[in-house]
Amino acid sequence: FHSFLRTVPSDAFQAKAMARLLHLLDWTWVGVVAGDDEYGKSGSQLLLKELEGTGVCVDYVEVIPKSHSHSRIRRIVERIQSSTAHVVVTFAIGPDLEVVFKEVVVQNVTNRQWIATEAWSTSIQYSVSASIPLLAGTIGFALRRADIQGLGAFLAQLSPEKQPNEPFVKDVWEEIFGCSLAQDWQPSSKIPKCTGSENVEKHGRIYTDISQLRVTYNVYKAVYAIANAIHNMMTCQPGRGPFEDGECPDVTRIKPRQ
Repeated sequence: FHSFLRTVPSDAFQAKAMARLLHLLDWTWVGVVAGDDEYGKSGSQLLLKELEGTGVCVDYVEVIPKSHSHSRIRRIVERIQSSTAHVVVTFAIGPDLEVVFKEVVVQNVTNRQWIATEAWSTSIQYSVSASIPLLAGTIGFALRRADIQGLGAFLAQLSPEKQPNEPFVKDVWEEIFGCSLAQDWQPSSKIPKCTGSENVEKHGRIYTDISQLRVTYNVYKAVYAIANAIHNMMTCQPGRGPFEDGECPDVTRIKPRQ
């Protein structure tokens, strides 16, 4: 790409932060579990590079197969169990780690300090998972999040009855109330059917939580970053611009790098 604007922190920073954490806490003997994808491979490689010369040694690097082969998952957990490294650094997405943690429960792997990446550190599935006792004390990294002014109030006035043709409203409603709006819903379904008129007042806190989603916040910042950049170009005064000799960009031919 000739021009690239990153709106979410690079995983290189996460790898640096992990390496620094291990060094500061004097955890010099660790294991690494990574996903078999670009996220896991590049993240773990960045971490290993950052650990060079720090005094932190890696006992093993295990890769979670995308096929989730039970025999390979079992072998990975056996390696974690048999290792004298009690700190396990993960660089994988939630679904891949979920199968590992299920096996961790089966093998009753205890006394391990898990280090989580932002990919799963704030995932709600682990707060209600049966594996939570074994994950107690996990340290995780996460993207910054903040309240987006007006978003909570905006979400609170949405409903499938008022906006029947909005897929986003349907998704949010099902997420908040744990029910289904599917037209082909069957009574035998494990998820109850939504009425479309559930009580929003009782779920105000959940709406607030949704308004603080870290991904939402990064999208919000990205949109405003671009909007402000274009606005600054449009209102640029000759002699006070960002380019050489205070030159302003030609707003009729804006180049991506500008």
